[in-house]
Amino acid sequence: MIPPKLSTLVFALVLSSLDVQAASITPSPDYASLCGPDADPDVGAICFDLTYDIREHIRGRSFTFVGALDQDNSNHLAIKVPSQVWFTTLQHRVVLDPINQRSVRCVKYTITSFEDGETHRKGLYCPGKPHVSV
Repeated sequence: MIPPKLSTLVFALVLSSLDVQAASITPSPDYASLCGPDADPDVGAICFDLTYDIREHIRGRSFTFVGALDQDNSNHLAIKVPSQVWFTTLQHRVVLDPINQRSVRCVKYTITSFEDGETHRKGLYCPGKPHVSV
């Protein structure tokens, strides 16, 4: 017989691995509404210009993570941020928090390295600003 605490741990580990595998980041028309030139999202959103395909690098995420890729360029990523969202890649942990600044929905971001535990980048992203380059 398996002790209850052990079975709970096993169940949690299985669910957590399924969650990461289920992370669906696909090309979507939502990208333009979040990151296009006339973007005015109804929730916080952040836009990244990446030098890699995030689908190959993401390792973990919060349940609230919703990502959309530009339909023409898979290195452009938009993430909705209605509440705190986090995700991990091979080398970083990224934490995103929505804030209202002068009635504009912005996102405060922090990018921390797993290698040294240091915060490498933090800032504020608001619609219409240049994408965050990573």
